[in-house]
Amino acid sequence: MNSTKPTCILCKTLQIIYYLIILCSYLTHVNCEQTNGTKTCAEVYEKGVEAYLDNKFQECVSYLENALVKYREYSKTLLNCRLKCRDEAEQSKPLNDIDIENLLFFEKILKNTLCLVKCKTTSTLNTEKYNINEELEHVFENRKPYEYLHLCYFQVKDLQKAASAAFTYLISHPEDKTMLATLKYYSSFDGVDMNEIVNYEARDYVYLYSHGAAAYEKKDWKSVINNMEESLTDFLQAGEECRAQCEGPFDHGWLPDFVPSIASKFHFSF
Repeated sequence: MNSTKPTCILCKTLQIIYYLIILCSYLTHVNCEQTNGTKTCAEVYEKGVEAYLDNKFQECVSYLENALVKYREYSKTLLNCRLKCRDEAEQSKPLNDIDIENLLFFEKILKNTLCLVKCKTTSTLNTEKYNINEELEHVFENRKPYEYLHLCYFQVKDLQKAASAAFTYLISHPEDKTMLATLKYYSSFDGVDMNEIVNYEARDYVYLYSHGAAAYEKKDWKSVINNMEESLTDFLQAGEECRAQCEGPFDHGWLPDFVPSIASKFHFSF
């Protein structure tokens, strides 16, 4: 009897937390529908594509660059929410000092979920500025905007950016022979310096490592140390963010994240 009693108390506590999650997710849904902000990331992207099709290339550049900025802001905010909530759940004080049937693990999952709901409700993720669905995430993660953007850059005579946009797309699609030929074509222009072509989506550690390697060749040991240390720090941070990014999305009807999905699964297994 003594062992059953604390188990029941903890189960009821966890169920209460779950109902709070349902309430919070409902409030999140209502708040999202009532928000009346600027154009969404999807709308800006669509405007950019329309401008390209209408041969309005300067507008195309403006819209697509804006869409990329919005998506980066969204991704960063989402990652910050996940990393923050994971750390808070790990460091939180347990409801019961005794880990009954490994319930401490699931308690942390539920706390993580509550934190995610709150974070998404109070942060800019919950505004029409983003409102990004899985399909649009796929578009941006596959670098689709650069497939249009490099052509628009070319038409407005910004050749260096056109080459960099084509290169950025090729990083994710190295088998694309058409884009490879296009980049080679861009490189034939006098205004394009192949040494200055950049990957617009590269993390800082890539360039820090390159600077460190260049400093090594020059025997500038202080710069080597500084750049390599910063490169390693950013690389490890990128790994953490990559793992956090893998937690979603999974749309099961109320909060499309991996951790809440586990919390929901646990509740219905009682």
